[in-house]
Amino acid sequence: MLMNRSRAQRLMAEQGLDALFLRNALNVTYASDFHNAGASLATRPFAAVAFRDAALEPFLVVPSVDFRLAKHMSWIQDVRAYIRAEKASDRDREFYPDFFAAVRAGFQDRKAAGLRLGYEETVLPAPFFDQLRAALPGCSWVPASELIGRIRAVKTPEEIANLKRAAEITVKAHDSFRQAIAVGATERDLALAAQFTMLREGAEKVGFIYVGSNATRGFAHHPFAGTS
Repeated sequence: MLMNRSRAQRLMAEQGLDALFLRNALNVTYASDFHNAGASLATRPFAAVAFRDAALEPFLVVPSVDFRLAKHMSWIQDVRAYIRAEKASDRDREFYPDFFAAVRAGFQDRKAAGLRLGYEETVLPAPFFDQLRAALPGCSWVPASELIGRIRAVKTPEEIANLKRAAEITVKAHDSFRQAIAVGATERDLALAAQFTMLREGAEKVGFIYVGSNATRGFAHHPFAGTS
């Protein structure tokens, strides 16, 4: 688990918040340990809800297609899935009809009403936020992006270990990149050398490779390296 729950609960208490409603993809991953690139898509919202009261268990909301993976990866036991465009991935299981119904049920099952909810005020589109507030009548919403940043600023031992490991993998990728430089080598050759090293050393994915000489610098920020 990445998020330090006791620290989060203490900071929520200081701000007079009862819970945090997280929608940003990185914050959902931070709170749940469930990493999924689809969480950044506006059409397939994810959410994690963490409560100040230790007696109230957090819950995670995901599209139905991600239900099994979320159950496997996340430390959060209560995973609620809703049907989206991809419909249900488990035909023998009942899912919520939409995201807002899943969120509402999570609060209702905890008998959590009239709460002060901290939220990321910069990432919720107005129509989405209106539907969210309608799903949780009686709750008040408090901008909490700064608070969430404070929670994330202090790293857990696991986070520190992961950062060190990522740095080690990056250094090895740079070494393999330099070793691949030779007369006749293309951008693609160099990029593949670095990417292969990252994945071989344990990286989950390759987010960015800077490849390009002066003559081909246009490819430097392109997702696919060229052959020049």
